[in-house]
Amino acid sequence: MTVPKVRLSRRTKQEFGQAGINEMCRHLYAVDCQTCGGSLGIQAPAVTVDDYGTHVQAQLHHEGCRQPRWIERRVIVDDLSLPSALTYQALPLMLRYEVFPGLVPDLPVLLLNSGLEAVTLERGTEGWRVSTVERYVGYGLHAAASGKSVPTVAGGLAVLRDAGRGLEPVLNACLDPLHEWDVPVQHYLANAIIRQRGLVLLVTSAVNPGVVTAADVERPRLLALLDSGQCAFGWLPLRDGAP
Repeated sequence: MTVPKVRLSRRTKQEFGQAGINEMCRHLYAVDCQTCGGSLGIQAPAVTVDDYGTHVQAQLHHEGCRQPRWIERRVIVDDLSLPSALTYQALPLMLRYEVFPGLVPDLPVLLLNSGLEAVTLERGTEGWRVSTVERYVGYGLHAAASGKSVPTVAGGLAVLRDAGRGLEPVLNACLDPLHEWDVPVQHYLANAIIRQRGLVLLVTSAVNPGVVTAADVERPRLLALLDSGQCAFGWLPLRDGAP
């Protein structure tokens, strides 16, 4: 579940307001401290906000490791690529029903949240909003919607590796050298990726794929997630020469 309570600085409360705080908390999950890497446990985590001018990034920490702060950064960097203790969770799926035009059922999909303890936000005309989709559009994905064809990710690749010794194969989903994720997949899903010569990558911060149940990916709920405006997607072709 998303983080129910956080410790905030006075500046953060003033900047975000209650609506912005609620928006932020809906996309944060208390897993590991971004300072020490240890489990956040059940205590309310402290939020630090790095302000890069064009956007901000909120991160979770033990309050004993870092006090809540709003930090103005002078240099704009790719904040999602900074070294951190970010936890990603991914759920490999086989869609037995048709969702995306031109792609048949029995479609392999990887549902990914790339950073449970951090989220980027931008200030819009109606206040602060999470900008996960915009960030990943910048990395080659596209804003998702039901009934929309899945574009191929320029430069993106899917690679299957045999883990050996009877273990499940490992899927490497790669957008670029700074944005790639290794995920074990069952043999039937690996076979589907080989058969389809790729898979759909679906990125969102609106859910934690590590706790998603089968009911959560039934067709109506998946369509609702796609139409929420909180997902980015793209087709990752299987690397040439892969099995």
